[in-house]
Amino acid sequence: MSRTLLVTYCAADKDPAPGDLPAIRRYRSTRIEAVAALAGRRQAAFRILSGEFGLLAPEDSIPWYDHLLVAGEIDRLAGRVAAQIADLEPSRVVFFTRSAVADPCAGPYRTCCETACSRAGVLCAVVALPSGSLTAEDLEVP
Repeated sequence: MSRTLLVTYCAADKDPAPGDLPAIRRYRSTRIEAVAALAGRRQAAFRILSGEFGLLAPEDSIPWYDHLLVAGEIDRLAGRVAAQIADLEPSRVVFFTRSAVADPCAGPYRTCCETACSRAGVLCAVVALPSGSLTAEDLEVP
């Protein structure tokens, strides 16, 4: 398995089903699905960066919640995410994000991931994604 950790941030659109759902089912996002599929194809670890929970594995069960990461929360969450990254021991993290124009909420998640990687001493590469629907075949790992 590759020691590269592929990460993308959670989506505002969530499955409203009651109870806990695996993160990969809770979040409704073609971006998340495409990065997860790319991770599977590359045999790389994959996590979803949540403003509420930090890094989530696709199978981690989470309840429905309504919270977007904001600038004032980055420092606190970055500490938690840095510890999670250190536990996973990747050689690098590749963070997939939409542009701030395409997704105005994306900026704090990118900053959080970059800050956490810096604290964990792990290289962070950022991949800016185009607008529109995505598939794993549309994505590349630098």
